[in-house]
Amino acid sequence: MTGNGVTGNGVDLVSSAADPSNCFTGNGPSTQSPDGLEGLAACDATGAGRVPAGRAAGVQAPPGTAFNAVPVPPAQPSLPDPQAPAVPAVDLPGRVDPDSYPLPTGS
Repeated sequence: MTGNGVTGNGVDLVSSAADPSNCFTGNGPSTQSPDGLEGLAACDATGAGRVPAGRAAGVQAPPGTAFNAVPVPPAQPSLPDPQAPAVPAVDLPGRVDPDSYPLPTGS
């Protein structure tokens, strides 16, 4: 996991997998578990071994209607065949310039 800005989640980055190939670099600012996760499992580190499992913060549901009391939504549109092979998006009307779309700032 590299180059993400995550904040305000109690614990923003958590290593909960036993897979030593998971890595964390350049994600910030963030609260990490275990503490110093990016130092323990940096993407450019070699032979660091297993990282101790972290712990996510408890989640408090927002006030309002309980999740199990929310009515079932109406039928949602879907793909004709969700298992169909992907089709490349070619011959679209015009070129997309990603730089013309403003991105949110980290404030």
